[in-house]
Amino acid sequence: MKGLSAILSVALLAAPSLQHAAMLPPNPDKVLTPNSSNAPAGCKLLASDRGFPTNETVVKELPKAVRKQWGTLGPDWTIKATSVKDVQDAIKFAKTHNIRLSVITTGHDFHGRNNGRSGLRLDLSGMVEPIVFAPSWKEGDVLTPPATTACPAGNGSEMAMGPSLKPKKYRFFRRHGPGDEEEGEEEAEAPPASGEGSAGECAKLIRRSLLKKRHGPGEEGAETDAYNVITPVPGQQAVARVSAAIVHEVFYLAADKSNLFVMGAQHGGVSAIGGWMQGGGHNPFAPDYGMQVDQVVEMEVVTADGKFQKVSESKNPDLFWALRGGGGSTFGIVTAATVKVHPTIPIAVGRFILNSTSPKLYDSLAHFLQVGPDLRDKYGVMGYFYHMPKAFQSSLHMPGKFATLENAKAAFEPLVDDMFKMSGGTVRPQVQYTTYKTYAEWYAALQGTEEMEEAGEKFLTYYDGSDGSVPSQSQAMENPLQIVPFAMKSPQNPSRRSLHVRDLSKRDEEMEMYAMPMSRTYLDSRLVSAQDIKAIPLAQLSAALRTSFVPTVQGIAMRGFLYGGGKQAAPKADAMGLNPAWRTSTYHLIMNAVPGDARHDYDISALRRIFPRAGAYVNEAAPQTTDWKTAFWGSNYAKLETLKKRFDPDNVFFCTPCVGADMWTYDDERICRNPRYPSPAGTAAPQTLPNMQSKVGIASLPGVKGVPNALAPIIEAFMKNGTLPKTMPDFHAGNGLNEADMMAGGMGFVQAGAAGGGNMGGMDMGEGEGQMGGMEGMDMGAESEAGHSHDGKRARSLATSLW
Repeated sequence: MKGLSAILSVALLAAPSLQHAAMLPPNPDKVLTPNSSNAPAGCKLLASDRGFPTNETVVKELPKAVRKQWGTLGPDWTIKATSVKDVQDAIKFAKTHNIRLSVITTGHDFHGRNNGRSGLRLDLSGMVEPIVFAPSWKEGDVLTPPATTACPAGNGSEMAMGPSLKPKKYRFFRRHGPGDEEEGEEEAEAPPASGEGSAGECAKLIRRSLLKKRHGPGEEGAETDAYNVITPVPGQQAVARVSAAIVHEVFYLAADKSNLFVMGAQHGGVSAIGGWMQGGGHNPFAPDYGMQVDQVVEMEVVTADGKFQKVSESKNPDLFWALRGGGGSTFGIVTAATVKVHPTIPIAVGRFILNSTSPKLYDSLAHFLQVGPDLRDKYGVMGYFYHMPKAFQSSLHMPGKFATLENAKAAFEPLVDDMFKMSGGTVRPQVQYTTYKTYAEWYAALQGTEEMEEAGEKFLTYYDGSDGSVPSQSQAMENPLQIVPFAMKSPQNPSRRSLHVRDLSKRDEEMEMYAMPMSRTYLDSRLVSAQDIKAIPLAQLSAALRTSFVPTVQGIAMRGFLYGGGKQAAPKADAMGLNPAWRTSTYHLIMNAVPGDARHDYDISALRRIFPRAGAYVNEAAPQTTDWKTAFWGSNYAKLETLKKRFDPDNVFFCTPCVGADMWTYDDERICRNPRYPSPAGTAAPQTLPNMQSKVGIASLPGVKGVPNALAPIIEAFMKNGTLPKTMPDFHAGNGLNEADMMAGGMGFVQAGAAGGGNMGGMDMGEGEGQMGGMEGMDMGAESEAGHSHDGKRARSLATSLW
């Protein structure tokens, strides 16, 4: 029962009744009454405002859009894009109807910018295309993947079913026929239509493959490779074209087949070209290769006017400049990019943990920070380290020519001796040395791979949803309804959820999976240069570090990254929109605690005082930073803001903290033009926390309260005494929980039929039967729980549980 206990404990954290300060799920949100309010002038529309698009309008203009869970926090509608046209349609819809547009790919966003409480969410997780590698690239070269349907799959004939933040395996099948070629707007032609297929479509394709149905080369339905393999040419710069939904782990393992590696994030479940790249793309080998924005040679982007274009140093260079460091969801939607890839390298790693209960431990941390730049320059030491109130942990590595055991020992043994002597600890740590032949081998040891998870060698981390085999922690926090059935199905091995296609039921085939946002996580960070950190006396630096670790904050820790110099520092400060602080920094220091919407009572003001010139990384920083424009973009902010006004004059892409965020005000999801723009110095970017005292936002508008989690009592009982009901509710057939309970728990997304007759809090829920508090319910019987009707007469429920 250990696995079941672990899974249910995650779900338990989602129960609103527990009021866990650090790990609350997104709270239930008010269901607004349509046509009951008027939006103030200059404001985006909310669901209660007159003029907000009706369900019939949404279904007509965005047939793929789905309604959010009843009474839960999140955008009113979500559209999962599988083509450039889908992206264009979503942007046009949000702009035409004056509603908020949120963008999500993998859901990995500490600020929660991808989880607006109104409007439309554009989900890019279906933008999956085969990766195209090439031994060289020059301006004008076109790397075009074949038109394909991508099917999430397990090993062999299995089909991965379920939402995920972790990489999925994909099997690609040729797609042909009318409409496959999309015409781009003026500047460029979009690639052939490709993307993730529906579960039903994929089940048919995989079944045909299992039956070994013959296809000619390039024939529709023929299986094709997820990537091509090339032979790198010495002296030539290899590249790869990658689509928006491809995550780092998939990219890493594909590149390895050509003896190449990719500049990428520590966490393999992050999109390779999303907000991580557009915010700069910091990576553990930046001193040798530069930031990820230094690797990009071309981007494919849809701008706020709906135009698809390819941008580079010679094609729309101003937009290319802004997209490289200006931040995601700000200047346009990047659907694909071509980036440099490099010959794979050996890597040596030195791991140790230094434990101490003495305050002197901070002296050893200060010492490490001051000698780190020298270790980098002399021994090639770079990468990750972690500091907790009573421990320091190293996962530092040495790449390329430095990847030898002799070099590693020369770097680490004196370092550990000195740190131990200064720490007040009682046991000198022993360093574990490991060498890896390739980048992919190093990554697998650091983070694990999908195959390792399937073999039971790696359990879920905080961010992971594994390979689609079990909901991620953040998804469980969104809605525990989706997690209990798995645990009941396979309590000893909850991480498996791939299905043989022969076992797929009709309702499985009609499922759609959507990217889910991670819980908001408050943290703070500084980008500190070697010059500044060496100029501070060790005792003063130690005291500032110790002050930042507030003992009352649960789970507080510092994540540190040793970078700097070399190719990271080579480009000029104004070469692109990237914060110039990245070019001069040696350390990226992040102070964080466990996730949650509640603010944490820690800060790094002491570090700000001793490092007044330090900037911060926008994706891993405090949203309440008062000098946010300078801290996140430095001297490049003024140009970025000018370009924001040029490329997005109507602010279709609103997010905060983002470039131009203070052009708007935010009050409990009421987003309005800021009459006092620009905000005065010392003012934070708009804060997006709920405001129950709002006079204009959701709290003040007509509607009914959000709904609690119907499974909370079951989960709490299990955690208290280990008991579960003899039979678990069947969330599909409507057994066990009545309609009110299902609505209370949140049965998933609902796509409203154009002719649907029911209405719940103003939301068309299809042919509902029965009443619930004066509002018509939704038919959740065996025939309609996942019914897909092309004539629009029946609602489609995209339930988040699978069993």
